[in-house]
Amino acid sequence: MLKLDSPPPGRPINGAQAVPALASPPPEQTGVSSRPVPATQGHTAYDVGRSAAKGPNIIRFIVLTCAGILALCTFFLILSRIAVNFDNEWVESTVVRSIRQIMSGGSMYPTPSVEFLGDGYPPLYFHVCATLAAIFGSPLFVARSVSLVGTLLVAAALYKASSAKIGETTPDGFFRPDRLFPPLMFLSFYAASGQVFDLARVDMMTIALSVWAALLALRHDTHRSALLAGLLMACAIMAKHNMLLIAAAIGLAVLVSNFKRSLTYGLATLLIPIAFFLQLNVRTDGWSNYHLFRQLANNEFGGQARWIRFFGEDISWHGVLLFVLLAAAFASIWKVSNKPERNKLIAPFIIAPARSA
Repeated sequence: MLKLDSPPPGRPINGAQAVPALASPPPEQTGVSSRPVPATQGHTAYDVGRSAAKGPNIIRFIVLTCAGILALCTFFLILSRIAVNFDNEWVESTVVRSIRQIMSGGSMYPTPSVEFLGDGYPPLYFHVCATLAAIFGSPLFVARSVSLVGTLLVAAALYKASSAKIGETTPDGFFRPDRLFPPLMFLSFYAASGQVFDLARVDMMTIALSVWAALLALRHDTHRSALLAGLLMACAIMAKHNMLLIAAAIGLAVLVSNFKRSLTYGLATLLIPIAFFLQLNVRTDGWSNYHLFRQLANNEFGGQARWIRFFGEDISWHGVLLFVLLAAAFASIWKVSNKPERNKLIAPFIIAPARSA
């Protein structure tokens, strides 16, 4: 409605040249619906929109609160037993025995004897723990602390990936609590993981190395990041040699996005462990090869009973579960390979739970 003292459109104002009235475009051209926005009595459409958004916010708050409580329970359990001076699992005794063997100047892979039998794991984790134990003492506590640091690094990697996916803040500048969900859920699965988050085992160190390798390989487009990812993955293999499967998974994901970067990653991932294991085999007069590869092959494939166990347990349960999860990751990566921003973020969320499983 025009004011009474305003001239109608098109009439000169104080003798000035007439300005033609601007015609408004039809609603279908502007994308704005001409239908009135429904509003409840006494409320505007903005208020109705805000009330409609309360449902998802309430669900988000409940889920994050539950995950946070479970994560706090995880930390309470870890702190209550990390300094206990006896084994929380039978594997811890073998780990401590190998650490003490290194601290005494011996080899992890000597000639088998009644006094000492070599371990079936590569030596990187044990040498890290032995170095720290020489400074801080208590090999058992140090080995558990290394695992706890690995757990925190995995949670940090998931937090970083989720922050890159959904953003660090809302459009209004507020903190996005959604990005806390992946690390909190990871920490909540303490019991389902076999309680390995704080055990004196190689698992959490290798998972942390592999997840950060995946982040560097898939979220950055430089050869330097691919090289650094390959170095981290090589360290993971030198701590647990079956991590070669995860290294292959990351390599295939990188290959989808960039062939040259996959070569950089692949060469660093394979050449360093190969040189390391060959040199280790020479230094131990072949006994490292016996413990790490030949004995493992005999345990898994030697005799009919071993074959039944291999197919009945390792393949049907662990192998199939891991293969299905990784296959889902490959399918997702291949489906969105033309969208680099998604391609860089899918694998870390799949690989960490796959390794934990």
